[in-house]
Amino acid sequence: MQLIALARHAIIWGGNYYPLPPSRSWLAWEKSSKMQTMADFELAWTNTDRPSKLFREHRNPDGKRWHPTQKPESLMRWCLKQVPATSTIFDPFMGSGTTLLAARRIGATAVGVDCHERYCEIAAKRLSQEALPLEVA
Repeated sequence: MQLIALARHAIIWGGNYYPLPPSRSWLAWEKSSKMQTMADFELAWTNTDRPSKLFREHRNPDGKRWHPTQKPESLMRWCLKQVPATSTIFDPFMGSGTTLLAARRIGATAVGVDCHERYCEIAAKRLSQEALPLEVA
């Protein structure tokens, strides 16, 4: 809760599992690839004052999966566009770095941490494999 109090804008996936303040703006990800043993959708709590929104996407549209709760990069880009532009995006549970990758692709600065060194290494590798934008003078 202290981290939320510091954030101008916050998005918390799985927010329906935590005691968070009421919100009128929830984000929902409907997984277009259904599985009997997995949830068909996920909810994200936000502290924004906007209407709730729905995004539809496959679980792993590119077929790559490095983390058990990994979200598609397209979903994370969509999420970042749901809040007003900010100076820096902070992901305290970055997992395999999907939010950091999405932030880079929309031209935003992002910082991520994870308590599992293995996922930090995966995120660093994913980010290092990205081509940097070429600027022509």
